[in-house]
Amino acid sequence: MGSVPPPDSAKREKIWKSSGGSQKEADSNIADEAKLILDNLKHDEKLHVDSIIEATALKTQIVLRLLLELELRGLVAEHPGKLFSLA
Repeated sequence: MGSVPPPDSAKREKIWKSSGGSQKEADSNIADEAKLILDNLKHDEKLHVDSIIEATALKTQIVLRLLLELELRGLVAEHPGKLFSLA
């Protein structure tokens, strides 16, 4: 199968919102934090969770929770060794 190019920021935000990410102000913050994570990930490059935490400057527990949410929504893929990429 061919490689799918990563969606731009506007598409990512639309995907996030269409999957239920927009509910009041608290969800807006979560969407912003999730967008930070998505902006650092690529389809063809796997990043270690520590690199994601460092790049986003978010707390470890927030990054781990959001990565799990994004993975469950089908936006992020986890690979062996705590490596992540866009799905």
